[in-house]
Amino acid sequence: MSRLSLKIKLLIGVTSPSYNPDLVVITGLIVDDQRELQSPDIVIRWIFIHREESVQLFETERLIGRHLSHQDLHDLTEILSDPEVMKYSVRGVCDEETTRNFIHWCLESYSTHGVGPWALIEKSTSELIGFCGVGPEIVDGIEEMNLGYRLARKSWNRGLATEAVRAALEYVFTQHSLASVIAIIEPENSASIRVSEKAGFKDYSVHVFHNRPVRLYRISHEVQSPTHVWR
Repeated sequence: MSRLSLKIKLLIGVTSPSYNPDLVVITGLIVDDQRELQSPDIVIRWIFIHREESVQLFETERLIGRHLSHQDLHDLTEILSDPEVMKYSVRGVCDEETTRNFIHWCLESYSTHGVGPWALIEKSTSELIGFCGVGPEIVDGIEEMNLGYRLARKSWNRGLATEAVRAALEYVFTQHSLASVIAIIEPENSASIRVSEKAGFKDYSVHVFHNRPVRLYRISHEVQSPTHVWR
């Protein structure tokens, strides 16, 4: 273990066997074993320990939900660079750098909120096919927990989006006791409206989000039958 790893470990009191000294994220920056902390009284806003072996969270008949990791960068970039996949995204098409920043944001959300967009792995192929989860979003000046998902085009029209959304909602309501989850959907996005309604979202109000008219759905509890195994 390097001096930096030991210094960080002593600073934050890490004792978990899952602690990985090779990569630590501090205040949004990657600090590896070649860097030295500049000051012992540095203000650390948050620290998330990145693990090579990602944490599995839930499992359905066809999918596994786990934490995203930096190892997903290539595969996720392929998915998020597809204009059809990102047609209704406020981010637009993502290149590798934008996808890397998105993964950093997900890691921060796991650390600060306990939830975030999670990787979706198709069990039959062990391939990353997209993400699904809830994460913090400011809407009309209020922080909400917003449902979001993106699936590779080859995974469309197979019921996988509905399966993933139901599992993600049940996970956050039973394991994290969220009061409610919202879904922000443009009126033209009929596919996402169908998925959300199948997952239990019903009523909506009309808002303007990133200068776009949207429907804001809200669900306060998940009533789906268990379809997965907790990890």
